[in-house]
Amino acid sequence: MKKLSINDISIPRIPWDKNWRLVSFDVPQYLTPARHVLRKKLKDLGFFHVQKSLFACPYPCEKEISSIAKVLKISEYVFVFTSRRFSNDNKLIKHFSL
Repeated sequence: MKKLSINDISIPRIPWDKNWRLVSFDVPQYLTPARHVLRKKLKDLGFFHVQKSLFACPYPCEKEISSIAKVLKISEYVFVFTSRRFSNDNKLIKHFSL
């Protein structure tokens, strides 16, 4: 069985269902290297950096984020929320060309 690598994880681009996926995390200081890897991977996957520990994506990504957090051993600190439209999300709509 091949070991899962976060480098092999991608987010499928499907038609937007008008739901945002918001990834929030609060990784403890002693796991700083994992936090940096998570933040870099989210950027590499095309997430929009909303705030320091909050990223947004218009595509379903719960399984992928769960897999990344599991590999990094930080699952208990990573949360994925699904939200309909919210105030000031026009910037994200423009960013993702939706």
